[in-house]
Amino acid sequence: AGLEAPESFRELASQAARSLASGKDRAFTPFDLSPDNIIVSQHLHFLDYEWAGFRNVGFDVACVIAGFPQFLFSKPITDEEADIFISAWSRAVADVWPLFSDPEEIHGLIVASLIGWALSSVTTMQAGGIEGLVALVRGEAEVFHDPQHSILRPADHGPFTEDELLVRRDLYETFEALSRYAARCDGPACAPIAEFGSAIARRLDDE
Repeated sequence: AGLEAPESFRELASQAARSLASGKDRAFTPFDLSPDNIIVSQHLHFLDYEWAGFRNVGFDVACVIAGFPQFLFSKPITDEEADIFISAWSRAVADVWPLFSDPEEIHGLIVASLIGWALSSVTTMQAGGIEGLVALVRGEAEVFHDPQHSILRPADHGPFTEDELLVRRDLYETFEALSRYAARCDGPACAPIAEFGSAIARRLDDE
């Protein structure tokens, strides 16, 4: 789509891919969390385990912060809500993963996982959905690079279908959440990631 990702973004994208493939910091997870698959009563229940498996724990945390990227009808939580959620999660997993008591470790994990969600969402949408993505992985299909029809094309390069507008809004929220969260650190790698996430969010903002 004519967007050049900064080096720090590409490095964390590679880290996210390695995290999904490795056995480090993994737990059993439904992976495609969405509000309609979480029941809160006297106990907490999760539904829909079609994509369940053992994966890096950062992706479920990032999924909540990004507003459930694979669920088109929710919005990212606020920074204050994210802080409360992450603090509660960190306390809950500290006995298993003591390193996630360190705010810097948590920040790096979540930024990498947010990048992973953002890129996997773009790929899934560009492939035409989960079925297209499965076909792509199996070598039965290809994603053709056409900037004029990219889901990431600028807002003035419409018209967009109703489905495209929904997808673009979901992607906007994911990249905007990435930008906000990445901006919350002072490290030299954070600012370029925050700026890149913001640039993509602006491109996807159709309002």
